[in-house]
Amino acid sequence: MGRFKRFVGVVIVMLLLTGCAGGGGVPKPKETLMKPYSNQYYGIMYPTEFIYDVGGDGYGGEIFVSLLRDEPSFSVRVLRMKPLGRFLTAEDFEALVDIVIGGIQDNIHATIVSNSRFNLKGDQPAHKVVYTEYVYGEETEKKMQIATCHKDVILVMYFSSKINKFDSRLPIFNEIIDSFEFLF
Repeated sequence: MGRFKRFVGVVIVMLLLTGCAGGGGVPKPKETLMKPYSNQYYGIMYPTEFIYDVGGDGYGGEIFVSLLRDEPSFSVRVLRMKPLGRFLTAEDFEALVDIVIGGIQDNIHATIVSNSRFNLKGDQPAHKVVYTEYVYGEETEKKMQIATCHKDVILVMYFSSKINKFDSRLPIFNEIIDSFEFLF
């Protein structure tokens, strides 16, 4: 029995030395399922299970598209419009918001659920519109658009999901929104 106790004692000491028995009280870093994407204008964190692509919008802007491979209706799109060549004013931003809301209101298949102003990280002014949209032959989608601008860059983030999954996806959308920052 003495050899067995000694053997168990040696094993326990080895486990403690290699960190297998709790890491010596050092807390583990918070694990996250988010990974970073950034360009010269902005940075965001998005889910690791997403695939993404970045391309031009045909008008001098850039579109970052991130989606689930097995559920393409659950997507995040970030549109950076072509810089205007001058800094944007509060009036320019209000005009942008009016254009975004007007475009949704002009869509006969869309219904606005909520419409509000808020601030992104660093007190960056933004506007959020949540709406539903019927897509012919498919399940209705619920969407959210976040519009903001900084210096001479206009940026719109689109979040989309099937209406019955939107509320469960909202924490992911909010985590992405909370991670967003202009890098210049």
